[in-house]
Amino acid sequence: MASFLHQGDCTLIPVNLEDPNEITELLRQRKICGWNYERSSIEQWNSEINDGTRSMFWITALIREDVVKAGHIALASTCSPPDPELADPDKSVMTISTFFILPEHRGLGLGRDTMDVVESLATREPYGAPHCRAIVVDTLDRRYWELDEEGWRGWWAKWGQPTPEKGRSNEDWYRRRGYIKFKERPKYTNDLKGNAQGGAEEGGRLLIASYLRKELQ
Repeated sequence: MASFLHQGDCTLIPVNLEDPNEITELLRQRKICGWNYERSSIEQWNSEINDGTRSMFWITALIREDVVKAGHIALASTCSPPDPELADPDKSVMTISTFFILPEHRGLGLGRDTMDVVESLATREPYGAPHCRAIVVDTLDRRYWELDEEGWRGWWAKWGQPTPEKGRSNEDWYRRRGYIKFKERPKYTNDLKGNAQGGAEEGGRLLIASYLRKELQ
C-alpha cells in the first residue's frame, strides 16, 4: 500500500474501508471527534473513494516506539450540497474534510506535517490534479473562541464544555498557514451533549462555520 512520508514524523497511509478493522478504528475516532460517526457516513466515504472523488488517509506516527494511527484526513473534489467554490469535480478546487487528530497525540506537530503533505497531494494525481488552483477548509468560527457573549464564547459553558483559551481557534491556525476566510454559513449542529456535528439540525442550533481558501497557483 502506498504511503507518503513528510520530512517530519508524520506518514499518511490510505484508509482501506473494505477492511473491517479499519472501519472499526475509523468509527472509534469519529465518535471521539463528535460528528459523522454513523456507518452510513463510512459507506458514503467508501463509495466516494471508489469513484475517485475522495482520498482518505490515516495520520500515522512513531510515538513512544509504537506506530500509531493518530488521526485521519480526507481530500475531496465534491461536497454536499454541491458548491464549486468549495470543491469542484474537475479537481481545480479541492476541499479538506474529516481532519482529526486524537487528543492524546496533539501538540506534537502532526497537524502541521499532515497539512504540508495534503496540500502537496492536491496537485498530484490521482488524489488531486496538476491544474488544482486552490484548497478549501471549513471549521468552527473563531468568534466561539474570541467573543465574550452568550452566543459565542458563552456557548461552551451552556453545553457543558470547558471554555477554550482565546487565540487558539482552528480558524486562527489555518490563517497562519495562509488560508483566507471567504464565506461563512450555519453548518455544525450541537447535539445537546456539547458535540458540534456536521449536518442538519437535530435538537440543537446550527453553529457558524468559517470557510477558508488557500491559493496554490
